[in-house]
Amino acid sequence: MIPYKNIEGERLVVGGMSGTSSDGVTVSLVSVKGTYLNKKIKFIDYLDRKYPESLRDEIFVLYPGEKFSIEEFAKTGYKVMGFYLNTIEELIKKTGIKKEDISLISYQGPILYYKPPLCIELSMPSILSEGFGIPVISHLRAQDIAAGGRGAPLSPYVDYLLFHSREKGRIIQNIGGIANLTAIFRNSKIDDIISFDTGPGNMIIDYLTKSLFGKPYDKDGLLAKKGNINGDLLRWLMEHPYIKKFPPKTTGREVFGKSFGDKIIQKSKESGILPEDIIATVTAFTVESIATNYERFVFPYGKVDEVILGGGGVFNKTLIDMLKKRLPDIEINTHDTYGIPSEAREALTWAVLGDETLCNTPGNLPHITGAKKKVIMGTITFP
Repeated sequence: MIPYKNIEGERLVVGGMSGTSSDGVTVSLVSVKGTYLNKKIKFIDYLDRKYPESLRDEIFVLYPGEKFSIEEFAKTGYKVMGFYLNTIEELIKKTGIKKEDISLISYQGPILYYKPPLCIELSMPSILSEGFGIPVISHLRAQDIAAGGRGAPLSPYVDYLLFHSREKGRIIQNIGGIANLTAIFRNSKIDDIISFDTGPGNMIIDYLTKSLFGKPYDKDGLLAKKGNINGDLLRWLMEHPYIKKFPPKTTGREVFGKSFGDKIIQKSKESGILPEDIIATVTAFTVESIATNYERFVFPYGKVDEVILGGGGVFNKTLIDMLKKRLPDIEINTHDTYGIPSEAREALTWAVLGDETLCNTPGNLPHITGAKKKVIMGTITFP
């Protein structure tokens, strides 16, 4: 372990994220100073690039339930890392910052299988390390899992640094493939916050939109807007045991992926539910699962004045309108309100967590992940 020589000095860090939707890569350039509760974070810029449809299809072949060869696994990983490298190069060119001014890259590749203690990430950090000539942090979840945790959620650490307040109780709500929250009550300490996955975010909506309409996602929520929510189907969805499960809890594609999506299609066919109504109903399912988790597992422990949204779900206007109607007494904003583009939030988080690794500072919160102790996270790859 070789930590920074000057922790208090300014450092430029690139964070990268390919989330549970596996739709592309987001990279953020972040300026940081200090460590732990004294850390100063300044967002600079980001890029979001979607995978070519052919590459996304290759990634999905690697998910559980599909058959593939080791050669296919290796080739797909190589292509993903090449896509990552090109996206980071494009961001550096966009910002006008020299490669040698960047201290670190910290990223996550597509998670192919997540069922702790097993977590398989499509990741080849040496490609980035050699490509840019700087240290690369990868596999941030692994050490927490080895210490008995679930390796998730990891964002609460950064959420607290960015959004804790003496005046407001806040929920930081990410709506990616999976939806997860961080609840930071007014004037709370970092070890007091609540965080867990609420259930599906965009994952089921995307899968059914692709299956029923041949589109990768419901752009602006227009399909859901055309449809009507089917009450019987929504009640059936809300009976899913994960929604009622008490935290700490995390979930992924193994629970809310293809198999679950196919069950929804089959049940809808048997009930004669129209395709647009299916999309409207699963969109409402994401909203209702978020709100129900608030009511059961957050509101009893403290007052929430504001919800700050991030992730790709922010761009689903129908979903956000549903959420605002479901939570009429709470102020709802996005990360953009605070100078952080919603798409950039997770990549920024990975930049900060990777930087903490080189500061020799633990980045997990055991009371949230279930780990036995705080750990220095990630694998460091040097050029």
